[in-house]
Amino acid sequence: MNLNELAWIRTPKYLNVIYEGKNISIERSSARCKTVEALIKKGGQKEKIIEELFLEKKVVKYSKGKFGVKENDFVDLKTQQPLPKVISSKLTDFIKDGLPGSAIANFWENVKMNPNPSSVNQLFEYLNRNHFVITSDGSFLAYKYVNKTDNGKLVDDRTKTFDNSVGKIVTMDRKKCDTDRTVTCSSGLHVATFSYASECGGGHVLVEVKVNPKDVVSVPNDYNDRKMRVCRYEVLRVVTKQNEATYAKVKNEKVTPDRISTTDVIPFQLKTAQQIIDIVKEQTGKVITTSLKNKKSIIRKAIKIFDEQGLKYK
Repeated sequence: MNLNELAWIRTPKYLNVIYEGKNISIERSSARCKTVEALIKKGGQKEKIIEELFLEKKVVKYSKGKFGVKENDFVDLKTQQPLPKVISSKLTDFIKDGLPGSAIANFWENVKMNPNPSSVNQLFEYLNRNHFVITSDGSFLAYKYVNKTDNGKLVDDRTKTFDNSVGKIVTMDRKKCDTDRTVTCSSGLHVATFSYASECGGGHVLVEVKVNPKDVVSVPNDYNDRKMRVCRYEVLRVVTKQNEATYAKVKNEKVTPDRISTTDVIPFQLKTAQQIIDIVKEQTGKVITTSLKNKKSIIRKAIKIFDEQGLKYK
């Protein structure tokens, strides 16, 4: 059969596709093959079929020219250098789940702005070892415990001088932050994974923060790379005792938590499927028609709609 110079032959084990003189064989049992065959059956899907067959074309289009493929590795098209493993893995996940590529591109650009190569290498160790959420502006989520003063103000646990109220951007001169990872506790703004922060609360208040990769200073080589020193973060929200268990569950799920491109995954997880659909319709005017039984799909579609419109969950 021919579809505008695109031809294919099915065998019991393989789908052989011929395009521009190239013969590409895909195992019939693979998810990739199922996607291609569905597109063929639908008809008129030449460009989408080509994207599935030629990963490089798909990655370039997906990342709006930021990333490509060279010798089977994802590369930064500007420098032609291979992307680090953790970035490549995230890129693969985002493509698979149909999430906006701008988040990965922004994250990588922020990483490149970190002035200390050692800090970048330590960051990658932290990211490789832990679950993490990438936000649409290319930052990642972390957690910390803070103190609540008598007048209700949230301050850091050690000096009691840094205001950690929701919405505050907390900063410290990077030169005053200790870059030596062999020193476990030292100067710097401390943040951690959810699992680490929630284990050492001691009756304080747990907050979720957003960290730009360029502001990571050091990841102490103790505590299984679960905490770090940074020079800047933004306080997003308080994690209450009522929903702390849900946060833990969300963070350990296989599919959703570390592939969403916005900070809004947690609030959506705490809503029912119908509530999410109602929120999207109310705030964006868009209607999600997915079955209420498929909450994960509803969350993905909701977040994609919010990202496309440049909105944040309220």
